[in-house]
Amino acid sequence: SCIYKRRGLLKTALNFAEKALKLESSSSKADNPACTHLNLSAILSKLDRHRHALEHCKCALELLKTGNFGGMTPGLMNDFADSESSILAVCYHNLAVEHEHLHEWDKSIQAYMKSVEVAAQELGPDHPITMAFEGTAQEAQESLELKKMQSGKASKKKVSDFDRKLMGVGKTIKTPRGL
Repeated sequence: SCIYKRRGLLKTALNFAEKALKLESSSSKADNPACTHLNLSAILSKLDRHRHALEHCKCALELLKTGNFGGMTPGLMNDFADSESSILAVCYHNLAVEHEHLHEWDKSIQAYMKSVEVAAQELGPDHPITMAFEGTAQEAQESLELKKMQSGKASKKKVSDFDRKLMGVGKTIKTPRGL
């Protein structure tokens, strides 16, 4: 599935990743179910199926937390070629990305921060992945603050316009009760 994903054949990649997950689910000797869920999540995300992608991230996280798979895996993230990566940190990062796509801002920020924390613990604070995750977390935090400010200004403006209309209505129109 990874080859098809890299070539942009996402539906074919999804088909193979789902088959891999099915095989792993039926086997007691599954090699790497957490990574299979992460691969499915990445493919689904590229297909704009973010709710399903989030669910696969959560499955991977649960597998990692229960100890079904953990540690380091070379080359899990192709964006960081020839480097080791922490599957748990990648999982938290992918979780954050999916929450962001779903406009679940606070959950997204929490997951970004957790990805940085885990990457720093497992890879070190100066590792390229840790530093990349820190940058992404910072950008997400700044973006969230901007969105909150814009949302606050928009809602204040709407309320103010509404209040002005109500005040204007009371002055120009008399009600039967004289109110």
